[in-house]
Amino acid sequence: MLSSFTSQYYSFASTIQDAVEVHTRNLFGTMRTASNSITGASVTTNRAFPYVTVPAFEILGEGVRRQSGAEWLIYAPKIEESQVESWNLHATANQGWYDESKNMAVVLSEASLTSSDYAPGGLMPFIYDMTIDENGNPVPMPSQNGPFYPLWQMSPPPFDPFLLKGNINTQGDFDQGLKAVNANREAVLSRVPDIVGTDLAVLASLVLKPEEHESYHAQFVTSDTESAFAQPHAMFFQPVFSAINEETSEVSGVIAAIIAWDRYFANLLPEGVKGITCVLENTCGQAYTYNLDGKKVSIQVILSAGTRDASKLILAFVSCRPFMPERATFTLDSTR
Repeated sequence: MLSSFTSQYYSFASTIQDAVEVHTRNLFGTMRTASNSITGASVTTNRAFPYVTVPAFEILGEGVRRQSGAEWLIYAPKIEESQVESWNLHATANQGWYDESKNMAVVLSEASLTSSDYAPGGLMPFIYDMTIDENGNPVPMPSQNGPFYPLWQMSPPPFDPFLLKGNINTQGDFDQGLKAVNANREAVLSRVPDIVGTDLAVLASLVLKPEEHESYHAQFVTSDTESAFAQPHAMFFQPVFSAINEETSEVSGVIAAIIAWDRYFANLLPEGVKGITCVLENTCGQAYTYNLDGKKVSIQVILSAGTRDASKLILAFVSCRPFMPERATFTLDSTR
């Protein structure tokens, strides 16, 4: 018979396994619903893609972020070269969504944001590729080769409208996700990218207040890192189809989101329960060890590809190849 300690260990481990599986399925389901909402806006506004701007986008975006745990949500339409001029006109005519979202974000922030947090200004007149100069400042260059995926609607809205219309098709991790979504026509998760000190960190600083991002992770992370972005994050890509619930229809855009993995391991154990370690692996050759201490979680060490400890719970559910939650694998090694 199993000892009381062993029985409790497997009980808590199974609880963690079930909870993470629920979180994962919820993530995919929520993003699929958000995609349908954008397609639905095409119907209700009587606008064909890519000339779709979702009314009250921050209401949709804030709800999706809260439900899924995403820190940053993007809708980027797919713009063919022949559509650039007409889409720029559409963007100019519909840029009021940004002011609407700013006002709503201030209301929803419960005083952590004010209108003065947002820089004045308007949209760039063209879709652009963003490069970062030697001083860390973004420099726009007109995009040359389509199709283009400009940052259009975002939640939370960026602090500077300059970010809007930036072409994510030229950003490495975004580019890989876009290719996978178009090739496979289903949602995918990326590898865990390097964020600290990269162009992605610069982009994130235009959307998330650093102090608020640090405070967000501090709710459930006990480990010390140079930045909250040093915690493993991944990028989620969900295709937006031209017809609701018709996944054979054209891919007309993409939802992209930044997901922090530590959130999914927090609040899974009662206070005072210690000693359970989870290893998060993906098919990109990355592995991360998390120590669970009651309601808190800490990342312990980065493992090399294929490294496993038979005494630990193995949760392998992140993927670099086309992935749906039905294909996820959850295994619990039998030794302790």
